[in-house]
Amino acid sequence: PHNLHKVTIMPRGNAYLGATMYFPEDNKYTSTRQELLDDIATTMGGQIAEKLTFGDITNGASGDIRQATSTARKMVRDWGMGSMGFVYYDSGDERDFAVKNEYSDEVAHQLDLEVRKIIDEQYKRATDILTEHQDKLILLSEELLKRETMSAKEVLDLLGMEDKSENVKDDEAQKATEEEELVKADDKEHLSDVEEVGSTVDSEETKTEN
Repeated sequence: PHNLHKVTIMPRGNAYLGATMYFPEDNKYTSTRQELLDDIATTMGGQIAEKLTFGDITNGASGDIRQATSTARKMVRDWGMGSMGFVYYDSGDERDFAVKNEYSDEVAHQLDLEVRKIIDEQYKRATDILTEHQDKLILLSEELLKRETMSAKEVLDLLGMEDKSENVKDDEAQKATEEEELVKADDKEHLSDVEEVGSTVDSEETKTEN
């Protein structure tokens, strides 16, 4: 559902040590259940990659964990996307932390189980995908160590993938335009240097004649 913009391992203070960035989707206000599940699985990729590569995990995924858990909880509690059905379960956490849930402890337990089920299923799904394509994971990580930041086109070309999204095309067009402008600037600078040399030669010839 998302269009990749770039991948970077350049840290940004305490905000993140690296990031995968996407283009915003115009005029999109809703998401399907499958798109949300894809989001959750994608969010888990960083920690799973650590585990597959180093055999251990760090505390760098805290933001990813919060995001994945929040999405799964909203799917079950707010959006009727779990087995609990077409019911809104108000927790009161957006108004006052002291407000008691408007449902029983048994229902709360069932909601927690639903959230856990979504998280576990998507974690396994993401693990299976990265395990199957671990060679590409290593290839991309090694290239990022050299370049630090890669555009969507550079990532897709490296992995032998193709993306027909308009944003990638726009990104390519923008890059081509920037390169064209650089060439024009270089040509203009070169022409200016030539004219300056010409003027200097003419000046020297005038002095000689005098």
